[in-house]
Amino acid sequence: MPRLQADAINPFLYETSIIPGLINNFKAGFENLVAVADQYSTREYLRTQASMSFNQIQNLETYDTIEGGMYNFVKAMCSEIDVQPQFNTPVTGMAMDPNDPSGQSVNVTYVSNGSPQVSTYSAVFNSITLGCFGQMDFGGLLIELDPFSQWTAIRSLSYDSAAKVAIKFKTAWWISEGNMNKLGGVSTTDSPIRVTVYPSWMNTDDPTEPAVLIVAYTWHQDATRLGSLISHASPNGEDQLMQLVLKNLMEMFYNPAMTYNFLASQVDDHHAFEWANDPYTAGAFALFGPRHAATSLHTFLENNGMTARAAILKASWFGGSIDEVLDEMEEDVMHAIVQLGKWKPADPAFERKN
Repeated sequence: MPRLQADAINPFLYETSIIPGLINNFKAGFENLVAVADQYSTREYLRTQASMSFNQIQNLETYDTIEGGMYNFVKAMCSEIDVQPQFNTPVTGMAMDPNDPSGQSVNVTYVSNGSPQVSTYSAVFNSITLGCFGQMDFGGLLIELDPFSQWTAIRSLSYDSAAKVAIKFKTAWWISEGNMNKLGGVSTTDSPIRVTVYPSWMNTDDPTEPAVLIVAYTWHQDATRLGSLISHASPNGEDQLMQLVLKNLMEMFYNPAMTYNFLASQVDDHHAFEWANDPYTAGAFALFGPRHAATSLHTFLENNGMTARAAILKASWFGGSIDEVLDEMEEDVMHAIVQLGKWKPADPAFERKN
């Protein structure tokens, strides 16, 4: 969190006991958070309570990276599990297993190699976005909400747009020709590419060797606009997109040596992606607004095992994703122990309604 933003928000978080409460007892602390802060979005708080201007709020951004790319994060997690993820097997429905007298098992219907399949599981952690969840048949699940409230919950949660354009250049010209250092960083502009991200792992690499640059990283309306030029078959069919991003890049560096023709000659390959156009996401990440935590949306999420970036209250990124999954797993494991009669919970958070 940038220093300016931290100075504005931290006093509120501690004066209202939000941070100490979450550390000491998350359930009670979260209830306090909802009571005192759910009326604000972060932007609304900074504007009304911290008296920040629109431009100040717009520029409060920070970035962290994993060396070698985020794929290494997923790859490392996969190496720790026995059963590997199944890809290209979209889930089309979920229902309680009618053959399970305990009423706990869940039947999951999915498509594998073009044919519908059904598998039964003792527990399902649902990390899908609500946009995709609404396309499933979930009528057979036990949900403590009437159908109207269910669909209201699904429709009420907004998902932001995000789009990226990454280009593999023949050399790291932004270092050798553009006078950028090897430590990485970002550049921002008002042009359509908005944010350019320079890799932070090149401090020992040869800048005359090929390197990848995230030329454009956009959110909100910027992503929608740039996304109109992104093809489902990227990198094919994106001549107009490439012309635009190279032109914006040239203008951003404002260096006579950084001509359009020079940059075009440096391009080896590229790939672009827009999350709102992906049938497996239907949006980039959840945006909880004021009062969402106190409405039927929160009840719906809790009763469907919704986890990860799909619909989390703690954060929109990896830290919140991991934390939310661990919380959901802990609750379900404790619930299973209670069902077996091996342990009596002291925390009412583990007492689920059946």
